[in-house]
Amino acid sequence: MDDELRGLLARYARGELSADDARRAILRYPKWRVAEIDGELETVALDDGTPMLIAESSASDGREYSGLELVRDIAPLVGGLSFDPDEPWGSAFRPGALPELQSWARTVELEDAVAKPGPGQRDLLYEGPWWVAVSPGTGRPAVHRADGLDVITIMTAPDAAATFRRTERHRGLDVVRLGPALWGDLAKRSDFDGVRLNPLRPLAQLWPPHVPAMLVAGCDPRPNAEPLPARTVAEIHLWLDQHGARQEKRELSNRATPVGEVTVARAWWNYDRREIAFTRVAPASDTEGLGSVPSRILCAGKLRQSIQSKLAGLPRLTWRADAWHRQRAALAVGWALELEKLVCGERVPFAALRTPEGAHLWHLEPQAFTARAIRKLRDRAASFR
Repeated sequence: MDDELRGLLARYARGELSADDARRAILRYPKWRVAEIDGELETVALDDGTPMLIAESSASDGREYSGLELVRDIAPLVGGLSFDPDEPWGSAFRPGALPELQSWARTVELEDAVAKPGPGQRDLLYEGPWWVAVSPGTGRPAVHRADGLDVITIMTAPDAAATFRRTERHRGLDVVRLGPALWGDLAKRSDFDGVRLNPLRPLAQLWPPHVPAMLVAGCDPRPNAEPLPARTVAEIHLWLDQHGARQEKRELSNRATPVGEVTVARAWWNYDRREIAFTRVAPASDTEGLGSVPSRILCAGKLRQSIQSKLAGLPRLTWRADAWHRQRAALAVGWALELEKLVCGERVPFAALRTPEGAHLWHLEPQAFTARAIRKLRDRAASFR
C-alpha cells in the first residue's frame, strides 16, 4: 500500500493525476504517521503561528492514523494538516481549507460504500450528499433515456458531476447537490426504471427502482449490505437467475457472521465469481416452492418475463404437449402464483419491481401487470397439466 500511495502521488506531482484523485488517495491511505512528544501529537507552527500536524507516509514511528481519521477527527482539534511536506507531492491544508477536505472525506466514504456494500451503510447513502441531474428551473431529479432505460442520474463527487456535464451536455440538464430530499422525492415516484450512478466513471452502477423507497424506510436493499430475506432454496436460485448468474457451478452453504447465521450463494456472472448473503435457509427447505408469503426480493417484472418465456415454447393445442412442455407449464404456473402474491388491489405495484429491466417492462406493458392478465397467464399454463 505504501508503494501504491507513493506511486499515485508521484503521478500527481508530474501532472498525470487530478487533484481530486490525489485527495482520494490521501484520504484512503490507512497508515499515516504523526510524530509525538511526551505522548502528545507534535505540531509545527507556521510563520503566522498556525499550528500544523505533519503526517508522513514513510515514517516508521509516531502515532498511526488513516487519512479519513486525520481529516475528520484529529486535525479540526489541532489546526491545519500537512501531508508528506518533504516530498514533491506534499500537500498542506490550513484550518480554513479543512472543510473542503472534510467534504471530500464524506465523498470517499460514500464512494467506498457504493463500491463495496456492507452493514451499517444506509445512513451514509441516505444523507449523501449526491450530485443529481435535474430538470432546469425545477430542481427536481430528471428522468432521461440511457442504454434503453428511463433513468435518474446521480453522482457521488463533484468530478463525476463535471464528467456528466461535459459528456452529456446535449441533455440540457442541470446538476445540483442534494441530501435526503433526493430519496424522499424518488420514493413517491414511479416514472423511472432505475437510478444510474456515476456514468462513464469507474464506479458506474445501475440501482433498481425500489432502492429509494427502501432507503427512506430505513433499509439498504443492495446485495450484501444486509442478508437478502430469502424464504427457500428455490427462491435463492430464482433470484440468481433474475440477476444474470450462470446456472452451473452454484454453491449454497450456511455461514456464521456477526449478524447471525446466513446462507451464502456462490455463483458466476460471466467470468466473475461472487458471493451473495441471504437470510439462513435450511438446506432441506423447499427446493421447488417459493414460500407462502409474498417475496421481498424477487422482481415482479422479471417474473412476468419468465412466465412469458415458458409459455412461448408451448404448443397451441394442449393435446400436443409432451413431458418437456408440461414441465415448462408447471414452472409457469408456480411463477404466476408467485406474481399474484405481489398484486395489490388489481395491479402489481411499483414497489414490487426490483430490477431496472423489470420496471421497464412494467412501464411498457402496464396491462400485463393487472390481476386479470396474470390470472389469464396462469390459466393458460395450468391447462397443460
